[in-house]
Parts: sequence; C-alpha cells; structure tokens
Amino acid sequence: MNAIIPIDADRNVAAQTRQLDHEEDIPRAYTAKEMEEDYRKFVLTDFSKTAFDLHRLYPSIPKYRVYPGEVVVFIGDTGLGKTAFVQNLVMNLKMKTLWLSLENHATLQYRRFIQIAHDMSEAAVLEYYSHNSNALSKAVSHITSVFVPPKLSAMKRLISCHDPRIVVVDTLDGIAVEGVKDPVLQVEKSIIQLKGLAQELNVIIMAIHHIPKSATVDHRGNRKRLTKHSGKGSSSVEQKADKVIAIEGDDAGEIREVRSVKARDAGPFTQFFHFNKETFRYTAISSPPPPAPRLAKPTTIGVRLVLRKAIHND
Repeated sequence: MNAIIPIDADRNVAAQTRQLDHEEDIPRAYTAKEMEEDYRKFVLTDFSKTAFDLHRLYPSIPKYRVYPGEVVVFIGDTGLGKTAFVQNLVMNLKMKTLWLSLENHATLQYRRFIQIAHDMSEAAVLEYYSHNSNALSKAVSHITSVFVPPKLSAMKRLISCHDPRIVVVDTLDGIAVEGVKDPVLQVEKSIIQLKGLAQELNVIIMAIHHIPKSATVDHRGNRKRLTKHSGKGSSSVEQKADKVIAIEGDDAGEIREVRSVKARDAGPFTQFFHFNKETFRYTAISSPPPPAPRLAKPTTIGVRLVLRKAIHND
C-alpha cells in the first residue's frame, strides 16, 4: 500500500506535487502560474538549433515550424519515395539525427544518402568507391543510423544514448512491441509511446508510415486524395501526430505533390517537387508541368471510305 503523504500548508504546493509524483507515480499537475512561466520561457527560447521551419528550406511553403516535442508523420503509397523525401529533409537541415532504418539495409541506406548529398547516380557512387578512399561521408556525419528493430521499451535509452535533435522512424510498424502480435495494436502503442518520448526527451520525431490500398483508390478504381485518416491501421496515428504530411504522385513519373493534411498550429501547404530517381534528390518546383497532350486514337474511317469507293467502282 502506498504511504499517505500529508499536505503541509507551509510548503510550496509545486514541490509537494513533485513529491507525490515521485512517490505514487501520478501525472504532475501544473498551476496556471507555472504554465505562464513555462510559456514565457518558450517565447524567449532560441530554437535555431532545435526546431526548423520548412519555409526556410522551401520559400514557397508558408511558415511551417516544427518544434521539439512534436511528432510528424509522413504518409504515402509504396514506391513514391517517402523515405527519400525525409532523407532530403534531414540532409538539408544538418541537425543531429538518429535514423531508425527498419526497412532499408545499411549499404542501401548509406549509398542513397551519398547520392542525395553529392547529386550522384548509383553508378557514380559505385565507381567512386571502386577507386577512392572514404571521403564522401562527411556530408552525412550528422546522421547516425540503427538497422536492428528496437524494442519499444528500449526506445528511451536508445534516444538518450545518442542525444539527437531529430529521430526518424522508418517505418512506424517496424518497432518491436513486446507481447503484441496484432499490427494495428502495435502501431497504436508505438505512436503513443513516441509522442510521450518526443515531449519527455525534447526531440522532434519523424515517422514514415504506410497506407492501405483503399486510401488511394476507391471501389470503382478511381484515384483518391490522401487525408489525415489515410494512414494504415490505428486511428491513434493521426490523433497523436502533431503534423501529418502526405506525399502523392504517379510512381512511374517524377512529379511529387507534398501536402500538409494535419497541423495543430500551422497553416496547410502544398508544394510540388521533381523527384530525380537517379540521384534520389527532391527539387522544389513552382507548379507541376502540364500533362502531355493525349494522342488521338487511331481510326479506320478513312480506310473504310476508300474500300467503299473501290467496291462501288467495281
């Protein structure tokens, strides 16, 4: 049985609350005065090294700031380059990043980072390392990668050990949750835990998440637009995420539309990119190129008229 801690009227209420939190493991309650002081500190905090604004990377995007403690989820169809987009993002931000690569193996992940950093094709990277010593990794020295799926219970220790500003989880369903086999419940527990860790450890967490086929195509086979509800599995994903960004396009083409479909405290945006499949680079463009004109379907009308005249003359 937990001991009852008497409330001492002469002691600071906040101090007693912290003691109660420690003794009984209950959530801490904040007074309005404490919240006011925390907000004042927030306003005066220099976030230049711990937060980022997409507007600074891509000026055509309106102000879209991501702060420590937030979770950003990226959704999109398979093969569109979701991972590549986030790789471009962390490459350009140059913030200390811990990348949990739970789908790509180490050689593939490293090579694609080098392609993006140095604007090189796969063949160029292979050619370089066939004749040169290690000299390209400096461009990605701010990124540390993990390739073994971590247990959810070990995530806090893993993040604390590396002390990153950004944590990337690729993909959300790759985290091992002890005692859970149901994939929907696994995603639900993972996103809830990640949200708590983002706030507790004061880091930005970016999670790449799959979508089901039904999110892109309706029952008639017509293409649908992604929404904040398009993520695969549990609805907890869009509920816990502070921001949800959708990546759409034709996987056979090179144009990608990146849209904010949820943001707690930022306006929506739509930005088009050219995705170079040779180098995996995303380059912002003002608008998508016009669709190619449709070629007229071949017709046999003229042939039929010639045949009719020939038959008539005979």
